[in-house]
Amino acid sequence: MKTNKKIGSFLTSNAPLLIVMYFLITSVSYLGFNKRFALKDYEKIQIFSATYGIKNNYGPTLLDSLKDQEVHDVLLYDYSPYEKKFYDYYTTMGAKSDFHIMPKTALVDMKDVVIDYYLPLDEEVFKSINSEVMHEYELFKYDNIAYGFAVYLSNNNEYNTKHPYENSYYFKEENNEKEDFYLLINKESSNIKGFNEKAKTNTAFLALNWLMEYFYYEQ
Repeated sequence: MKTNKKIGSFLTSNAPLLIVMYFLITSVSYLGFNKRFALKDYEKIQIFSATYGIKNNYGPTLLDSLKDQEVHDVLLYDYSPYEKKFYDYYTTMGAKSDFHIMPKTALVDMKDVVIDYYLPLDEEVFKSINSEVMHEYELFKYDNIAYGFAVYLSNNNEYNTKHPYENSYYFKEENNEKEDFYLLINKESSNIKGFNEKAKTNTAFLALNWLMEYFYYEQ
């Protein structure tokens, strides 16, 4: 009983200070959140994925590798492909993201979107990525044109061990069929300078180079 009285007395006598602290903490959190999303698209790298969750947020490590490129944040958006509002997320968060990690069935089901939305992986793109290991990746192709790099193959454990994106993403779920997943470049990215008119930097290619080597050498 005495303890309750002491707590009540403390709260009463320090109410103004506690209120100020509450608003200070709330304001700092709010400003930090808004600053993050107020950055221009060319000041950050954004990766949209349609998996079953993120195990390990590698964003800070990727950001550190781009610290000399005026990249101020790395954002990972992940939504289950079975989420009711998935299409809304795809057309909002996905539209401004540099990369997409998508299940093969979704890519097959929306072939027109693949052509309209994703950058074909031609010789110039490979030169821009310039990773020593990019030819170690299997490709997703549509009409014999490559659009994506395999990050998970459901029936190829050897490949997945060699490219352990599983360490950061959940690619399978108990109630759903096994899927292959591919990483594709958004052709409207602000960070693929030379491949669309609005792009201001080439940091997406630097980020992709990092991803390919991080999920090949480091894991």
